[in-house]
Amino acid sequence: ENVDNSVRALPRIALNYTPFDWFTHRLTVGLDMTRTEAYALFPKNSIGWWDSRDYNSGQIQQARQNSDRLTIDYLGNISHRISPAITSDISFGLQYTGIRTDATYATGINLVNNTARSVGAAAQRTGDQSFNETRTIGFLGQWMAGVHDRFFLTVGGRLDQSSAFAQEADVFFSPKVGFSYVASDEPAVREFLPEFVSMFRIRGAYGTTGRSPTEGIVATYNPAPYVVDETMVSNGVIPWNQGNTGLKPERGTELEVGFETGLFDDRIGLEVTYFNKVTKDLILEKPIPPSSGWQDEPFVNIGEVVNRGFEVAVNARLVATENFGWDARLGFNTLHNEVTDLGDVEPFGAMNRVEEGMQVGAFITQFIKGYHIDPADSTKSYAIVEDAPRFLGNLLPTFEGSFSSTMNFFRNVQLYAQFDWKTDFYIYNNTAQFRERQLRTAEKWVYRNTKLSDEERLRRFGPFRTADGVPVSSGAVNEAYIEPGDFLRFRELMLTYSLPQSWATAFRASNASISVGGRNIALWTKYSGWDPEVNSATAARGRSDFLTLPTPRRWVARVNLQF
Repeated sequence: ENVDNSVRALPRIALNYTPFDWFTHRLTVGLDMTRTEAYALFPKNSIGWWDSRDYNSGQIQQARQNSDRLTIDYLGNISHRISPAITSDISFGLQYTGIRTDATYATGINLVNNTARSVGAAAQRTGDQSFNETRTIGFLGQWMAGVHDRFFLTVGGRLDQSSAFAQEADVFFSPKVGFSYVASDEPAVREFLPEFVSMFRIRGAYGTTGRSPTEGIVATYNPAPYVVDETMVSNGVIPWNQGNTGLKPERGTELEVGFETGLFDDRIGLEVTYFNKVTKDLILEKPIPPSSGWQDEPFVNIGEVVNRGFEVAVNARLVATENFGWDARLGFNTLHNEVTDLGDVEPFGAMNRVEEGMQVGAFITQFIKGYHIDPADSTKSYAIVEDAPRFLGNLLPTFEGSFSSTMNFFRNVQLYAQFDWKTDFYIYNNTAQFRERQLRTAEKWVYRNTKLSDEERLRRFGPFRTADGVPVSSGAVNEAYIEPGDFLRFRELMLTYSLPQSWATAFRASNASISVGGRNIALWTKYSGWDPEVNSATAARGRSDFLTLPTPRRWVARVNLQF
């Protein structure tokens, strides 16, 4: 198997024009073109290497995907001092994005021989193609007025519209208003502030956001060929998505308030922000029973979701000498996510639940509340579970943060390190569940009667019954596989040496440096899988780890030349 990804990007072109001191504008145009090729070959053989007849007869798969992205950004600015005390700053612009993706797939079965490695050399050939094109355009405007260069009021708005397959979405208008006040520059306030407070600023903002439904809601049927007889295939369709003609755009309003302060001649900086975002008509996929016949899950609007919390950051200049400097930054944020109103939609989700009073996609399961152990006959033992599922844990972390530190030695050597963490969230270890309960090849299954206690064996493999003796499917009891995902990760370590100016000049560069280091160096977690940051599911369907590659550890050596 082989995959080749090549990116051919035209340089982004930026044009700046300043006809007057009070008027500036900038136009940036960029085009990114990505070409991906992939193929898989199963050589034909008579020994039976592969697990299917088609593979053993020789099979080749080819795939080509082209993805083009055009972006246009324009931003203009008009600055004017109305009076010695009042300034005016008007900004306006537009943003355009066009994305076009075209993919072609072909498969050949029963190769003539192993040297003719092409789909055309196969006895049976099938192919498919997919095409997608979307365009979005947004217009923005903002006016900021300043008084005595310490109080600033901002009023702005943005118009956005998108289209896909000629289906235009509704126009979104997103207004905003904000203020910023450098109180430490106000003489009447300055006298009340302690001397160690070098700067103090308060700020706030209120605005709206929105999201249009995707074009997928109109795709109720998908084309699919069907067999008429042994020699003929004809066109047909399959039920794909039941659709939702009443789907509405998603709207959100957010309030932010906070302050920033500098202490001890700005050697320490503190930033605190409180945010409260309310989203109405949130767009989610609602799971439906497979017996309904539809292949995909429909989108629905739920009534209201609240996200609120604090963001805190502390910057410190710990040491500042001629030959040594040490800076550090600690940042963290909290999150309270809750479904406060489902509207006219009933609660849904078997493992990841959407229900009032819980996080979106919170994990639920039927808990085990005891065990019935028969010492004479283990086949008569079983786990006793509760009658109904209930909340187990959060899908989204409620607390996360990072710590970074930068040390500078002798003005030309820099050492940077960063740690990240997330807590109070869960992940479904579907890899362990699949290998233990379905494939039955994992160690815990093979040695279940010798290495596991009776309780742990029943906790994982059952059988499960309610207190009344009613059998319960193992798919409803996942307490053993929904695990805490809390972790601390050594995210990055980088050592950079700035070369002497004479060395940079030898390369006709203005500056030159050499860097060595690594990313994702170490991980501390109680999660039994490889990595709690992986996710093989969409956000609407939860967080799971199913045969997913962990975050790779990378070692880097880099030469930087600046011209």
